[in-house]
Amino acid sequence: AHITTVRLLAETKDQFGRVAKLAAPRYIQKLFEERLFFLGRYDITKGPPIHQSATCIVVHATDAKMPEYFEYMYDKHAGKEGGTTVDEKQFKEILRKMELISHDDHNINHLFQRADVDKTDMISKKEFVDFCLTEIGANVVLKFMRNKDQFRREVDGRKTNRLDPKYVVGSIRSHDTTSDP
Repeated sequence: AHITTVRLLAETKDQFGRVAKLAAPRYIQKLFEERLFFLGRYDITKGPPIHQSATCIVVHATDAKMPEYFEYMYDKHAGKEGGTTVDEKQFKEILRKMELISHDDHNINHLFQRADVDKTDMISKKEFVDFCLTEIGANVVLKFMRNKDQFRREVDGRKTNRLDPKYVVGSIRSHDTTSDP
């Protein structure tokens, strides 16, 4: 179907005022996301870009697959110890790997206590994902770069240098024209 038709269907309201793309079963929501979102995941915010230059454009977006990213990061670190929960040390390591805290962040205990909803001194996957969605959310910025060599240098520079998240926006992932989203 044409994108305009899909968008019209997605925004249609039922007799109770519910928007189809939000009220539909999850498998239908995923179909809408695949058709309507950039790379099947990014809902680019309407309006002018945040930044624009001769070589790039930066825009706001919402990442529909952010919960899966939070789950992946949790599983990657909880699985190291063979457990199903993470302690404060593992929690801190996950947040560092996600570039959300700096290496000298002293607020980790406060963050851990907020994430530990059931007060067991361990954080379950559900607690972690809920914490991340509440505290971090799914809002992202997308940077579209004109020159592939500049894109590669920026991606490589972010991987090889320890950039402090207090001063530099972290990078969750990158996509280029030769890779699968």
